[in-house]
Amino acid sequence: SFFKDGVDINPNFTWHLTGDWDLNTGVAYDTGADGWYGNVEAVWTKPFNESMFLTTKFGTSFVEDYYDRSGWNDVYARLGFTYAINKNVSVTPFVGTGDPRHVSAANRHA
Repeated sequence: SFFKDGVDINPNFTWHLTGDWDLNTGVAYDTGADGWYGNVEAVWTKPFNESMFLTTKFGTSFVEDYYDRSGWNDVYARLGFTYAINKNVSVTPFVGTGDPRHVSAANRHA
Protein backbone atom coordinates (compact mmCIF):
# COMPACT_ATOMS: atom_id res chain seq x y z
CA SER A 1 0.00 0.00 0.00
CA PHE A 2 1.11 3.54 -0.73
CA PHE A 3 -0.07 4.80 2.68
CA LYS A 4 1.86 3.77 5.77
CA ASP A 5 0.60 2.96 9.26
CA GLY A 6 1.34 5.58 11.88
CA VAL A 7 0.04 8.26 14.16
CA ASP A 8 -1.02 11.75 13.10
CA ILE A 9 -0.13 14.34 15.77
CA ASN A 10 -2.14 17.44 14.87
CA PRO A 11 -2.55 20.46 17.16
CA ASN A 12 -4.97 23.04 15.71
CA PHE A 13 -5.70 26.62 16.71
CA THR A 14 -8.74 28.81 16.02
CA TRP A 15 -8.96 32.58 16.35
CA HIS A 16 -12.50 33.95 16.50
CA LEU A 17 -11.96 37.17 14.54
CA THR A 18 -15.62 38.27 14.60
CA GLY A 19 -18.95 36.64 15.29
CA ASP A 20 -18.97 35.29 11.71
CA TRP A 21 -15.28 34.83 10.83
CA ASP A 22 -12.67 32.43 12.20
CA LEU A 23 -9.07 31.83 11.24
CA ASN A 24 -7.83 28.25 11.70
CA THR A 25 -4.31 26.94 11.50
CA GLY A 26 -2.72 23.63 12.28
CA VAL A 27 0.46 21.68 11.88
CA ALA A 28 0.61 17.90 11.81
CA TYR A 29 3.38 15.35 11.96
CA ASP A 30 2.50 11.99 10.41
CA THR A 31 4.71 9.22 11.80
CA GLY A 32 3.76 6.84 8.97
CA ALA A 33 4.71 9.29 6.24
CA ASP A 34 7.55 10.70 8.39
CA GLY A 35 6.51 14.15 7.21
CA TRP A 36 4.83 17.44 8.11
CA TYR A 37 1.54 18.97 6.95
CA GLY A 38 0.36 22.49 7.79
CA ASN A 39 -2.72 24.48 6.83
CA VAL A 40 -4.35 27.90 7.17
CA GLU A 41 -8.11 28.41 6.71
CA ALA A 42 -10.59 31.26 6.79
CA VAL A 43 -14.09 30.18 7.86
CA TRP A 44 -17.31 32.19 7.60
CA THR A 45 -20.44 30.96 9.37
CA LYS A 46 -24.03 32.19 9.05
CA PRO A 47 -26.44 30.79 11.65
CA PHE A 48 -30.11 30.52 10.72
CA ASN A 49 -31.21 29.45 14.19
CA GLU A 50 -29.73 27.40 17.05
CA SER A 51 -29.71 24.16 15.06
CA MET A 52 -28.92 25.19 11.44
CA PHE A 53 -26.05 27.13 9.89
CA LEU A 54 -24.20 27.68 6.63
CA THR A 55 -20.39 27.53 6.54
CA THR A 56 -17.83 28.46 3.90
CA LYS A 57 -14.19 27.52 4.22
CA PHE A 58 -11.20 28.65 2.15
CA GLY A 59 -7.73 27.31 2.82
CA THR A 60 -4.29 26.34 1.68
CA SER A 61 -1.78 23.76 2.86
CA PHE A 62 1.93 23.11 2.80
CA VAL A 63 3.92 19.90 3.28
CA GLU A 64 7.48 18.91 4.12
CA ASP A 65 8.76 15.39 3.32
CA TYR A 66 5.11 14.26 3.23
CA TYR A 67 4.95 11.18 0.99
CA ASP A 68 7.95 12.49 -0.97
CA ARG A 69 6.42 15.96 -1.44
CA SER A 70 7.56 19.30 -0.09
CA GLY A 71 6.27 22.83 -0.59
CA TRP A 72 2.89 24.34 -1.39
CA ASN A 73 0.40 21.44 -1.39
CA ASP A 74 -3.05 22.78 -2.37
CA VAL A 75 -5.76 25.41 -2.15
CA TYR A 76 -9.35 24.44 -1.38
CA ALA A 77 -12.85 25.72 -0.73
CA ARG A 78 -15.91 24.14 0.85
CA LEU A 79 -19.56 25.11 1.34
CA GLY A 80 -21.52 23.21 3.96
CA PHE A 81 -24.91 23.25 5.66
CA THR A 82 -25.13 21.87 9.20
CA TYR A 83 -28.29 20.65 10.89
CA ALA A 84 -27.96 19.76 14.58
CA ILE A 85 -30.35 16.92 15.31
CA ASN A 86 -29.64 17.35 19.02
CA LYS A 87 -26.73 18.69 21.11
CA ASN A 88 -24.64 15.55 20.41
CA VAL A 89 -25.45 14.73 16.76
CA SER A 90 -25.34 16.87 13.64
CA VAL A 91 -25.36 16.28 9.90
CA THR A 92 -23.27 18.37 7.47
CA PRO A 93 -23.61 17.75 3.75
CA PHE A 94 -21.06 19.78 1.81
CA VAL A 95 -19.57 20.47 -1.60
CA GLY A 96 -15.96 21.36 -2.09
CA THR A 97 -13.18 21.81 -4.57
CA GLY A 98 -9.43 21.83 -4.49
CA ASP A 99 -6.45 22.57 -6.66
CA PRO A 100 -3.56 20.23 -5.89
CA ARG A 101 -0.46 22.39 -6.34
CA HIS A 102 1.93 19.41 -6.27
CA VAL A 103 0.55 17.89 -9.50
CA SER A 104 2.07 19.21 -12.69
CA ALA A 105 -0.28 20.85 -15.18
CA ALA A 106 0.53 18.13 -17.75
CA ASN A 107 -0.63 15.37 -15.38
CA ARG A 108 -3.79 17.06 -14.03
CA HIS A 109 -5.86 16.24 -17.10
CA ALA A 110 -4.36 12.84 -17.86
